[in-house]
Amino acid sequence: MHPFVVTDETKNMVMDNIAYVLKNFLRCSAYRYVIFCWVMHKQSILSDLLSHLEGTAYELYTFTFGLTKPGCGWNWTKKCGHWPTAPLISSAP
Repeated sequence: MHPFVVTDETKNMVMDNIAYVLKNFLRCSAYRYVIFCWVMHKQSILSDLLSHLEGTAYELYTFTFGLTKPGCGWNWTKKCGHWPTAPLISSAP
């Protein structure tokens, strides 16, 4: 996989793999919270991931992280127009 080739097939493979692992954590009674952090610069990515979790009980909390000082680090908003969102998914009690 080096270098990773971005095609519809490889994007679907990555989404399926992430959803599989995430579902396993959410269904495991040993974990109360699952913190899942992934750069999702488009709402469609989060929507696609959540569609893979249908039939799995969870509560979703999303957070957007940003820099506190302008010019500190890479300027995400300048390149993409908005900050990425990192979801926190809590398994159902």
